[in-house]
Amino acid sequence: GNMWTAKCSYIQKLLSPEKGGLYEKLKRESIVKFFKLRLWGQLNSTLMEDRVDYFGLGRYQLEHWIGSHASVQPCELHKKNVTFETMILGMVNSAYDYEWSMGAPREEVISEIPNARQKLEENEDAQFREYFYLPGNLIKWFSLYGKDGVPSQNSWVWNFFPGGHKWRNLVRDYGENALDEMVKQSSPGYHSAFTEGKEKNNNYDFDQDVEILSDPNDPVVVFYQISFPEGRKKEAILTLKAQLDVLSLGQ
Repeated sequence: GNMWTAKCSYIQKLLSPEKGGLYEKLKRESIVKFFKLRLWGQLNSTLMEDRVDYFGLGRYQLEHWIGSHASVQPCELHKKNVTFETMILGMVNSAYDYEWSMGAPREEVISEIPNARQKLEENEDAQFREYFYLPGNLIKWFSLYGKDGVPSQNSWVWNFFPGGHKWRNLVRDYGENALDEMVKQSSPGYHSAFTEGKEKNNNYDFDQDVEILSDPNDPVVVFYQISFPEGRKKEAILTLKAQLDVLSLGQ
C-alpha cells in the first residue's frame, strides 16, 4: 500500500481530496496547462509517457495528493541504493535496507523511456523544460495554491532538480507567474496557459454564412485524423481539447 507520515500543520495547507472537489478540478486544469505549453514548444516530457498515474488523475489523484503542496518535505525509509524495482519485487532486506532520513536522497525512482535521462543530461535547456523535473511540480503548485504554492527560496527543490537554479531566479522575481514569464521570454507570440477564460480569442463573424458557402472560389476544407489509443480515450480527448484551445488562440 501507499503510506506516508506528515505533520497536521502541513495537511492543513492542502485542498480537500474529495471526489469532484476543487482539488480534482484544479489538478485537471494543471495538466491541460501542461499540454498547451508542450504544444507551444515551451515544455517537454522526455522521461515518461502521458499516463493518468504519472499525472495523478483518476484514482491516482489520492496517491499524489499528499505531495501536492510546495512546502512538502520528503522523507525516506530505505537506503539510497534500494531501487524501485527492488521494492516492487519484494527484495528489500529488513536487516540492513531500511534507514530513516529526511530530504530527497533518491535521484530517480522510475526509468520509463530508454536513454531518456542520458538525452536530458546532454541538454541543459531540455532539463530546464522537462515536465517530469521541476516544471511539472511548479505548474501543479501554482494551479492548486496560487501564491501559496510558491516554494521558498531555500527549498530543497532548487538543488534537487536539474535546471532548479534557473527556475529559482524566475520564481524569486515573478512568483506564481514564473512559468508565464518563461514563455514570454521564449516566444514572441506569447499566450498565457494560466488565464483560463481570459484569453483574447480570435473572433469570426459567421452571420454571412450563406455568402461564404456560395463563394465561387474553392472552399477551405480542414481535415482531422483523430486516433484514440486503446484504453486511453479520456486522455486523448483531453489532449484534443487543449490542441483546439491553442488553435483558437492563433498560437
